[in-house]
Amino acid sequence: MLILIYALSVFFLGFEGNLHAAVAWQTEWERTVKAAEQEGEFTYYTLGDVNFLSEFEKKFPRIKVKIVQGKGNELLTRARHG
Repeated sequence: MLILIYALSVFFLGFEGNLHAAVAWQTEWERTVKAAEQEGEFTYYTLGDVNFLSEFEKKFPRIKVKIVQGKGNELLTRARHG
């Protein structure tokens, strides 16, 4: 019985920690979206496909996405120099 109580307490403590992490993640995401909406746009540097961004723009219409495509070193240089 003592082992069962210990196992349940470990489980629930782990669950509480995961729940706290989920709440912290959600709070941080909401702050990020609010900041992006205030700024009005963000720049997305990518090597690949950008088709999924149309869904992002539908979900967040107040945020314009500026897409910069290129190769690895080229993107790194562009990101550093704006």
